[in-house]
This record gives sequence, C-alpha cells and structure tokens, in this order.
Amino acid sequence: MDKIRQLISDVKEIINQLKREKRGRSKKRRGRPIREEVLWEMVLIKLLARVMRWNIRQTHRNLTGRDPTFRRLIGIKLSEIPPYRTLVHRWHNPKVYMYQQRVYKRLLRGILTKRNLRVTLIDMTDLPVSLKDELAEWGYCSKGRLYGYKLHMVTSSDGIPIALVVSRGNLVESSVNERLIGRVERNLNDDQIEKILYMVGDAGYDGEANYDDVERILDAKLVCAVNPRRDADLKDLRGKGELSQEKRKQLEESDSNRARGILLYLTKREELYERRIWIEQSISILTTLLSMKDIPYWVRGVRRVARWVFDHIFAFVCIAYCNKKHGRRIRQVAPYLI
Repeated sequence: MDKIRQLISDVKEIINQLKREKRGRSKKRRGRPIREEVLWEMVLIKLLARVMRWNIRQTHRNLTGRDPTFRRLIGIKLSEIPPYRTLVHRWHNPKVYMYQQRVYKRLLRGILTKRNLRVTLIDMTDLPVSLKDELAEWGYCSKGRLYGYKLHMVTSSDGIPIALVVSRGNLVESSVNERLIGRVERNLNDDQIEKILYMVGDAGYDGEANYDDVERILDAKLVCAVNPRRDADLKDLRGKGELSQEKRKQLEESDSNRARGILLYLTKREELYERRIWIEQSISILTTLLSMKDIPYWVRGVRRVARWVFDHIFAFVCIAYCNKKHGRRIRQVAPYLI
C-alpha cells in the first residue's frame, strides 16, 4: 500500500502542474459541462482501479465502503463520490479521456531523455476477443489467425510507450503506420522529436511508405528487417547473410528511402535491431502483470478497446514515472500490484 500511496502522490503533483498551466479559452462543446475537479478525480480513480484490478462496480463499492483508506489516497470525501450510474458515465466521458491524455504527455516529459529517445521501437501485438463482438474482424498475426483487434505501439529504447493505435484485426502494420507516427509527433514536443534518430521495427514494417512516413514526419530513419516477400534477392538478410556486390551497388544507386534503410540495417543490425527485445518485454508486462488482453465482453469496437488499452498503458507510464523519480528500476511494476 505504501507504493500505491507514493504513486498516487506523484501523479497528483503532475495534475497540480496542469492546474497551474495557462490555457486559452476552451471551445464550446455540446453536452453537460464537467468541472476540472471531477476530471482529475476520475483520472486518479481510474488509475487506482487499474492498479488494484477493480472493475467499475468494485471501484464504487470500495470507495463508498466504511474503510476510508482509498478515499484518503485520492483526496475525496464520501459525500463527493457520485452514485454508481454517474460514476459509469464519468468513467467513459470523452473529456476524462482527454484530460488523462494531458497527464500522460506531462508524464512522458519527466521520463524521456535524449538517451532513451535516440532509438525508438515500433511493434504490433494481437488483442483477441470473443466472437460476440461483432465489431471485431478476422486477421493474421505472428501467432496465426486472429479474431479481434491489434495494438500498434511505439516505445522509447527502454520500453516506455510513447504512442499507440488500436485497429481491427484485418489491418496490417503498414495501413496504420502513418497514424501511429502522427501520434508520436503529437505526444512529444519539438525538442523531444529532434532527439529521435532511428525507429526500429520487424519485417512487417518493410515498405516504402513506412520509410517515407518516418522520414517525413519525424525526420528519422526506419531500421527494420527485410521482408523477403518484397524482394527475393534479399531473402538471406533475415539471418546473417550479406548482400552481393551487384545488389549492394543497385541499392546505393537507388534514391528510395527503403534502399537507404536496407543499407542502414546492414551496418546497424547488431547495434540497433537487438533492442527490439525492450518493446517485447513491455508488451509482456502489460499483458501478464496488468492484464491488458483480458478485454471484457462489454468492451466492443475500436474506440472502446483503445480506451481500455490506454488505461493500462497510462498506469504503466505512471508507475515508470514514480520508479524513475525514486531511483528504482523504471519498469518494475509488480510491487505496485496487490
């Protein structure tokens, strides 16, 4: 419980920084307005629920119970806790989600440095769901056939999630790459973007459009394994094979970003490509410890699944921020889970 108390306290400091932030006049939106106090309270409530592995019903029951421990953690009185239906409405309110994203971006400022931004990592993982979800689609991943969704994610070199996109299961990596790179640009400031030199991915990202997107949006270089289906002459490069002199000369004379990326992969393979293990480990932490893939049957559609996934990634980044602030291993999640 001490770790959770420390976690909530550190996130409160970030929220206080946002409160002091001067912003322009907000746009008029339809619907009932929601106070800023409710927004930050809901962010803390959702964080606590994710760490404690509560659903909405359990969250409301524990916050309204006789034990005031959890209310004191958040800094809320019993009289300020809304009825269950109101809590459900606030839980899924888009404004709470937007405020959560603001806190997320501020957390990234405290975690990311020049050292872990120099090389970023990109990967995809499956999000299988029940056949009852009629909004999902059949598709393929590294494990075989899939019914559900896919999570496309970019992390720093030490596995801290920077941006994510959730798509239906029938979409491949290249179809959402531009959106994903655009999210990286929106979540980072200009100084952070300038620090990105390389983006490392697997063979699924070996496409001319992907190389162009990384070059155009982030002014960085994409380094990924060669997809042999695109060029039979490059089939041996998936192992430790080398290019023939004729093929190397052909790539050097080409003006395409993909040709330059393949040559860069040959020279930087041992230095950069092995770092992909960090994003794979982060996906494993989100899956095993934070139960990200245990999607309830009532969470259906790309938008709802994306918010479900973001809640888990938000908790992971909050823990990473707390660990860095107190000098612990940055991805040490287990001590915070009860």
